[in-house]
Amino acid sequence: MKKYIVLLVVAALLFPAIASAVSVKLTWVDNATNEDKFQVERSITGNTIDFAIIASPGANVVTYTDAGLVENVTYYYRVNACNSGGCSAYTPTVSVKTLVTIPATPTGLTGTPLP
Repeated sequence: MKKYIVLLVVAALLFPAIASAVSVKLTWVDNATNEDKFQVERSITGNTIDFAIIASPGANVVTYTDAGLVENVTYYYRVNACNSGGCSAYTPTVSVKTLVTIPATPTGLTGTPLP
């Protein structure tokens, strides 16, 4: 029986990610030539045990937008490449703080002279 070694090269997560008040756009470099998918994981603590898979973009996809987030919160992300043989190591973790929305401009300002 022949044994095959499957080599997956970790994708490099590019920093800085682009953030808005409620979304984060992640971009990474696809260093693998044999991945079936990537796994994008997110945490709000940055602790290894707190990461959860939030998306599984297909092969050769190098961006993901995480939407529906809370403003003014720091999120932590990491990505790995996977195929039927397993998954690569994770990228280094990046942290991204969502922005705070600027308040709406007041309207209806009036002035009244005093007697």
